[in-house]
Amino acid sequence: MSEIYNMIKDCRLYRNKVQINSQEYVNSRSVVNYNKNDQDINYDIKDILFLCALSGTDCLMTGKTGAGKTHLSSLAMQALFGDEHRENKTEIDDNNESRYMEGYVNKTITPSMRPQEFLDISYKLFIESGESLKGAMEKTPILQVPGVILNEANRAPGFVQNFLIPFLDKKMDIEGKYVDVGVDNGVQNYQFRTITINEGEEYETTAMDKALRDRVGLEIPMDGFYQSSSDCLEMLKKMAKSKSDKDNDVNLEEPSMSMPELSGKIEGLVKKNREVSFLLLYLSGMSYCYKVAQYNVWPPVKELIQLNEAFCSDCRYAAATELNSEHNICGSVRALSQRALRQLLRLSQAVCVGAMIQESRLNKTSEFVVQEEDVWAIAPLVLYKKLQLSQRWLNAHAGSEWIALLSAIELIRKRWEKIKEKNILEHAMKADEGQALNEKVMREIRDYVSRQTDYWVLRLFPTYRAETLRIRE
Repeated sequence: MSEIYNMIKDCRLYRNKVQINSQEYVNSRSVVNYNKNDQDINYDIKDILFLCALSGTDCLMTGKTGAGKTHLSSLAMQALFGDEHRENKTEIDDNNESRYMEGYVNKTITPSMRPQEFLDISYKLFIESGESLKGAMEKTPILQVPGVILNEANRAPGFVQNFLIPFLDKKMDIEGKYVDVGVDNGVQNYQFRTITINEGEEYETTAMDKALRDRVGLEIPMDGFYQSSSDCLEMLKKMAKSKSDKDNDVNLEEPSMSMPELSGKIEGLVKKNREVSFLLLYLSGMSYCYKVAQYNVWPPVKELIQLNEAFCSDCRYAAATELNSEHNICGSVRALSQRALRQLLRLSQAVCVGAMIQESRLNKTSEFVVQEEDVWAIAPLVLYKKLQLSQRWLNAHAGSEWIALLSAIELIRKRWEKIKEKNILEHAMKADEGQALNEKVMREIRDYVSRQTDYWVLRLFPTYRAETLRIRE
C-alpha cells in the first residue's frame, strides 16, 4: 500500500474526528465549493479548520460575539490533539525536559495582559529556582503544544501584539534567548493556531496590527457564513444531548500518524504543476504601476501607492472609466507579500488533499498535484484583508469587503484566463526553459500588454527587462 494511500486514510480519519467531535456546532453553509476532475468539492467551516491544521497554517476567525468561534475551535482542537492543557503555571523546578506532544492551550487575551501572563510563566519562580530563562520557556505549554487558541486577539495592548509576531513566526526571542515554538515534525516546527477577534467598536478592541494579520494564513469572516434558522434549532437539540450519549455515538479508528507528523508529509508529497507556479508569480505583481516603472532593476516597476486622478488621468492603463472594468482594477488592490503567497500555496496543497479525500475514484496510484482550481478555490479566504482593497472599490460594492473581494478575484481570474487563451503563458514557459524569444513573440507580448492594459504580465518574464520588450508610454 502506497505512502500516499496511507496518508489519505489518516486524513479521512482526522476529518471525520473533527466533524463528529464538533457535531453540536451546526452550520450547513458551504464555505468553499468548486469542481475538480468533474467532481463537486465542498468544504464547510469545520473542513476549513481541518485543512488549516493539515497545512500547519494559522486561521483567523472574525465576527460578532456569540458566533461560536471559540467553541468550534475548542471542539476541533480536541479532535485533532486531545484534551486542553490546563496547568495554570509552568513547573520549572523539575527535571522533566520532554516536550508536550499532545493537547492544546486555550488563551483569552485581555487589555491588561502582560507578556509573562501570555506565556503563563512565573518569572519569580524561575529566578528562585535558579533555572535559565530559556530552560523555563522550553517547558512552557503554550510554546510546546501542537494546538493553541488565542481568543480576542484584538483586545491585546500594542506591546502584547508585538510579542505575538515572533510567536506566530514560531521563533521567540526573549531577553536574547531564542526558543522554537511548536512540535518538530522533521520538516518544520508545527503548531496550529486559531485566533478569534470580535470586530466592532462596541467590543472595546484595538486595531489589529497588519503585520499580525499578514502572518495568519487564512481568515474566515463568520458573519459571512452565518447559521440558518434550521441550523440553530438543530444545534440546540444536539447541545441538549447528554455527554454519555455523545460518547456512545461512534467509535472511531485512530490515525496512524499524529497531526504534526501528517502535516510534515504534505509538503514533500504534494506537488504543483507549472501553471500554478506561474499563477503565483503573476499574483505577486498585482499592484505594480506602469508610470512609476524603473527600467534599471527587476522587477521593472514600483508599486502604485494609491490611485491619484492627477497622476493617473493620462495613463492608458488606468483610463477605463467603468469601475468593474478589468482595466480599472489598477490601484484598487495590493500585491500579495511573499509570505502570503507561501500561505496560499500551502493551503492549496491542503485543499488538493481534501479534494482527494472526497474523490470517489481514489486509488493506490493516485498522486497529489495542486491544480489551478485548488488555488482559486481557497484564494478568497487567504486574500481576505490582504489585497487591501481601496475605499473606492469597497464603495462600489455597498461597503461589503467580502463581495468586493470576490469581485476583484473574478476580474483577476479573467485576466489570467485571457493570458492563457492568447498563448502568453506558453511564451513565458518557453522563456523559463531557456528558449530565446524572437522579435515576433516579443511583439505579441507588447501588443497584448498595450491592448489588455495588463502590465502584470511582465512578472512572467523575469529574464526579460521592460526596456528589452520596449513597453513604454
